[in-house]
Order: sequence, then structure tokens, then C-alpha cells
Amino acid sequence: MSKKRVLLLNPPGEKQYTRDYFCGDEAKGAYSWPPTDLIYASAKLHSFECIVIDAMVEGLSKQQTLKLIRDFAPDYIISLCSSVSFPEDIDFFKQCYSENSCQIMVSGDYPRSQFKEVLEKYPCIDSIMVNFAINDLSLYLAEGETNLNIVNRSNLNSFKENYVDQFTIGVPQFEIFKLNLYIMPLIKNTPFTTFITEFGCKYGCTFCFYEKTKYVRRNLDDIKSELDELQRLGIRNLFINDPSFYSDPKHGEKVTTLLSSYDRPFSYLCGMRVDNIDDEIANSLKKSGCFAVAFGVETSNEETQKKIRKNLAQNQIERAFNLCKKRGIKTLAHFILGLTDESFEDQRKHINFALKINPNFATFNVATPVWNTTFREELNAKGVFNNDISVNISSDEFAWQNKQISTEQIKHLKSLAFRKFYIRPSFIFKLIFSIRNLFQLRVILGEVNLRLKSLGRNN
Repeated sequence: MSKKRVLLLNPPGEKQYTRDYFCGDEAKGAYSWPPTDLIYASAKLHSFECIVIDAMVEGLSKQQTLKLIRDFAPDYIISLCSSVSFPEDIDFFKQCYSENSCQIMVSGDYPRSQFKEVLEKYPCIDSIMVNFAINDLSLYLAEGETNLNIVNRSNLNSFKENYVDQFTIGVPQFEIFKLNLYIMPLIKNTPFTTFITEFGCKYGCTFCFYEKTKYVRRNLDDIKSELDELQRLGIRNLFINDPSFYSDPKHGEKVTTLLSSYDRPFSYLCGMRVDNIDDEIANSLKKSGCFAVAFGVETSNEETQKKIRKNLAQNQIERAFNLCKKRGIKTLAHFILGLTDESFEDQRKHINFALKINPNFATFNVATPVWNTTFREELNAKGVFNNDISVNISSDEFAWQNKQISTEQIKHLKSLAFRKFYIRPSFIFKLIFSIRNLFQLRVILGEVNLRLKSLGRNN
């Protein structure tokens, strides 16, 4: 009997979209990474014939993608989608549905949050994978039955997301992904892949889609099996795409000890909270191959920190960046401009604070009411947001009515942040002397080109 065919899909779009781990936006720079949802879906599909089409990174048009799908003739399509691109995604799924006799399963922020509405409104979607790490995907595709985190029309009214104490996901099929096509500024070289050691987040930041996901550790033996396979394939550059690596210090220490145990070392980028790093943890990160850490700073205003339930103090933030600098670990700082109740002058202070902590890179995003967050619910309750499906965290404008800051002011602030942070002699020299190979040069030149175009649009 021939194997059933499964297509793992990142669909095409009119713009360059990033869809991954229940998040989505228009790409802010010349970067991309292997979609976490699809990487780990492949781990459940070893008994199927699988291919991957990532139309975003492969630069495929809608018609080119449709032809590839017809040629493969899948029994199932497992596709990413996102609120930022949802109207385009649905149009594409409708055409896939009409041209191919296959079932379509989706994974993304809006379908995960509003699965009942999506399944009732869009017949082209057969099912939704609400949790890519903890599910019975293989059983569902083989037998049409599901008891774990896949919702379809048969279990729609009774569905509830379930968690386990610890999850095992298996080893992804890395060989079916075109890993050499993905690039990130804080990755040393290619090929690289996304990698997870946990699912969800134990913190409740009100603006973040992970606010209402439960934190679950990944089984350490399962992690080791994947690392062994990566070593066999010669893939030693990782993007650890946990919402907050080391949020469980004991688990984090076991993972870094495991990473340190290989003769051919890994190099990795991860994201952390600033209050989850100390001297001992910083040493463990460096020893295990950590090349860069992304920290969510969000705001320099400690009152706002409390309101958004991030609860960070300025001295904690400064200490975390200094710990990394002392060990030669690069840093990225994420800031959010335009959070509720913050003035125009507050935003200027955030920019100055970014200069003070002086990370290697910084992002400045406009406060955006993403799905399944308290922030979105509060704006709806105040009547200053119309609950649009599509929201874009990379936008230069508010998706809601901010009474403190105008659209023109937020555009000015984003432009000001870029100029003050990136167009500095000290930053430019540091960037030039950090380049170690042609891969990093290509990534940085692409970033510079896109950032300058963005600056031109805001002026």
C-alpha cells in the first residue's frame, strides 16, 4: 500500500510574511527561519510521504505554488496561516480546495484563538492544529480520529485544548526542508534550524500571544534524540525558539549541559527574560554555545512594566545586558512603542534607554492588539479597537485609537529610534568588525537595505 502524501506549506503572499509559532507579521528585515510549526509537524509524519513548500523563502508566486501542489497531489495539506495575511491565506486555501481532492489543516494565531468561527465560516479548512507540540497528528491523518489538540467539525462543540506534564515530539525530518535558504542576523552560519526545549510560557504579559498558553517542558531524552540527529546531519546552528528559554532554571541547566556534551559544538540564538539570567546561567549559556540572546525589554517605564505584567526593573535589564557583554554574547533588545497611557516623551525615554543598554541590535514595534491577549480585550472593552482579524506588529501605524500619541507621532518615533540607534559611528564600526564570513555579510547587507527603505517610507 502506498503511503499517504502530506504537504507542509507556508503559503505565498503579496508581501513577505513571517508566520510561525502562532505569530505573524510583515518581515521587518532580510531574515527568515524554518517555521517551527512545520518542523515539528514533520516529526510526527515519518510514516507518510512528505514534502515542504515554503513559498515565502522560496519566492514562489501563487500560481507557481498551486502548480507544485497539483504535481504532488497531496492527500493532506498542513499549512501555516496568520492574522496578518489571513484574507490572502483564505483565498489561497479556497483555490487549493477547489483544485485538489485533499484535506486542509491549518496552524496559526487567529485559527487557534477562534477555531469555532473559522471552521463554521470557511468550508475549505477541514481542521485546525491548535498545538503543534502536543497532539496526535499521525493518528488523525491515518485514521481520522483525534483526542489531542486537533479540532475539526466532529469535535467542534466539545473541543478543549489539553496539556501534559512533559511532552515528547520526536525527531523532525530535516532533510525535507531547504534549510540553506533561511537567514538571520544573529545566526553564525547556515544551515540552521529552529529548535524547542519547551512549549508555551509561564508568564502572563498582557500584550503577548503566549499569555494564555500553558508552559510545558520537553522530555530531555527527546531533546537529545533531536540533537543527535542534528549532529549526524552536520547542522550545528540553532535558533532556540522557546518563548522564554531558561524559564525553568533546572530544565534550562539540563539542556545547556546536554548541549555542552557534544565534541562538535552547537552555536545558538535564544530568547530570554532579563530576570532569568545570572552569573551562573550566563556562564552555562556561553559554555553551551550561546552566540546571542534576544531580550524583551518592551518599555523603560516601570509603572507600565507592572500594567503589562512584565514586572521588570531598569536595574534588572541593565544587569542582564552587562552579563552577556562580559561573556561576548551578542544581544537583541525588543521595545514596544505606544503602549496605553504612555506619552510621547515616555517613548523618547525608551529610545534613550536603548542607547544606554547598547545591545547589538534593537527592534522598536508599535503596540499591537494581537489575538488571545488581555491587551486586545481591554481595547475592545474601551471601544477603541474594532476587532479586525488582520493585525500587523511591524506596522508603522496603530491598529487602534491611541489617545496619547497620534499616527504621525508614532511614525516619527519609529524613524527617530532607527536613526538614533543604527546611524551611529560606534554601532556601524561594531557591526563591520563583527562580520566573520560571507553569510553574515550577505545577511547584514540585506538588513541595511531594507532598514534604509523603511526609513525612507517614514520620512
